Amino acid sequence: MTVAQPAVFNGRLLNLKGKKVMALTLQKKIREDTMLRTGFFSLAESVFGISFRDWYAEGNWTDRYIPYALAENGRVVSNVSVNLMDFSFQGMHRRYVQLGTVMTDPGYRGRGLSRILMEEAIRDYREKCDALYLFANETVLGFYPKFGFRQAEECRLSVPVTPEKAKRRRLDLSKEADCTLFLSCYQRSNPYSDFAMIENPGLLLFHCSFLQDCVFYFDDWDVAVVTQQEGETLTCYDIYGRGELPLQRLLSMSAVPGVQRAVLGFTPIETENMTQMPPTEDDNLFLLDGKENLFLENRMMFPLLSHA
Repeated sequence: MTVAQPAVFNGRLLNLKGKKVMALTLQKKIREDTMLRTGFFSLAESVFGISFRDWYAEGNWTDRYIPYALAENGRVVSNVSVNLMDFSFQGMHRRYVQLGTVMTDPGYRGRGLSRILMEEAIRDYREKCDALYLFANETVLGFYPKFGFRQAEECRLSVPVTPEKAKRRRLDLSKEADCTLFLSCYQRSNPYSDFAMIENPGLLLFHCSFLQDCVFYFDDWDVAVVTQQEGETLTCYDIYGRGELPLQRLLSMSAVPGVQRAVLGFTPIETENMTQMPPTEDDNLFLLDGKENLFLENRMMFPLLSHA
């Protein structure tokens, strides 16, 4: 029978159930370390099926994304990532921190590694932000309240649209000119949003790597939209650039024949004719108690392209 023995962690001793002595090190700068970075990539691919490799290779991993990892002999076995987020809420700048990419190698689960990383990240950033939050799926809803997080309800809206023929073109973000144009629109933010992610092109481009066919530009109006059609529904993830057109008309111009409704991936300023959607089961929002919680008094949502 294997006897549980303590493991060294930053000079402290931790009891890891069912394991022999392991020298675990806490790593906060894995982007610069080839072995640790590769180990992080592999863990994310095995746990979530998500690859960060191209995103890193294209130079989009910035100082805003900070993995907190536990490694054994250079191998990453558990991770919680800190995401430094900036938002504009009703014209006011807000500095938030989002925790994400919470994952542990199956062979190391049940030993409290995620707890260690969560506590370390919260301790480091609690006093450095206006709010600290995360998203969780249905399987771990009981985990995050242990750290002082409280679940909040987001408000996601939809609006009827009548497709309108308009001149637009798809942007190929693998081409420098198209990517530069898209990011220049992003720098002007979403003119229709009450709560917009700002100054985070790295995260935006990570999401757009999965939405390569969904980025469009209207030359006549100097506005970029990220939209995806599924049946009769158009999901408008976000809009960047000038806001000369009424939102509902821009959505209609973004729709193809057969689309009847647009679902918004952001909090609109104007909500006339809009209907609240039922909450989803996959993205449950939690905010840390003792910090700002705009969701208590506002019907709003974090932009879909800000999830990390």
